[in-house]
Amino acid sequence: MDYATSALAIERFDRRAVEYREKVANVTRYDDMNALFCDLLPQGGQVLDAACGPGNITKFLLARRPDLHVLGIDLAPRMIEVASVENPSAEFLVRDCRDLRGLGRRFHGIVCAFGFPYLSAAEVDAFIADAGATLHDGGILYFSTVDGPTEASGVVKVSFGDRIYFHYHPEVRLLQQLDERVFEIVDVRHRNTPGPDGTTAPDLLVVARRRQRSTGRTVATV
Repeated sequence: MDYATSALAIERFDRRAVEYREKVANVTRYDDMNALFCDLLPQGGQVLDAACGPGNITKFLLARRPDLHVLGIDLAPRMIEVASVENPSAEFLVRDCRDLRGLGRRFHGIVCAFGFPYLSAAEVDAFIADAGATLHDGGILYFSTVDGPTEASGVVKVSFGDRIYFHYHPEVRLLQQLDERVFEIVDVRHRNTPGPDGTTAPDLLVVARRRQRSTGRTVATV
């Protein structure tokens, strides 16, 4: 995603922050995977909600697990304002989800709910690699996106009538990237979600666990 495309997406999400909060406030079709992610986290775990939007995922997590410590990041300042009001016990920062390492923190869980459609294939690959580097051993990565061929990506009309560049990411490629980037798959689920133009979107939801890091030790054989 080049700067111009990124800036346009930020501006539109910033302008629509309150409307977007109302749109997602009562969405329950992803609750099963949200709960799975939540229940895999350790007591008092540190969680990153990347591209957190109005904080709806953070709100779900803290309602189910108030022991968690959640940091939400988003590039739209107004989204961060809304998320902070909705979740006063969480921490929120205006930061880019394409720079997880720049946070200088380690997490037990990272969630990115429908942030990938606004990232290119190369940026998603980098995100998965950075998540692997940022998570503790056994840490959980959970993301949702829209399954589809990369070449289908382009400008689309989103639910509020705005037009924005939308990236499709094929399931096979994402699962391959996870395997190559030290993750093992925990669960993969699909949803057919109605779109604003009357079509359905093939939503893809993935939970994966970071493998244990190598100690670098060798074992003597006899």
